[in-house]
Amino acid sequence: MNAYELKKLQVEYKRVNAAKEEQELRVFEFEEQIKRIEASIAVSVAKEEEILAKIKALQETEQK
Repeated sequence: MNAYELKKLQVEYKRVNAAKEEQELRVFEFEEQIKRIEASIAVSVAKEEEILAKIKALQETEQK
């Protein structure tokens, strides 16, 4: 293998490696986005429970 072929393979390796690194970064970004969405869902669930408790309390007072 001559120097040209070696250099060509090294550059190809770096290109493939960079693409893999970009994909791994995207995975981390998606994981962070999922964590933010899960936190938002938790807040929504808490708000739902709060509203349902208020509805239940109002319904109980109306029945008396």
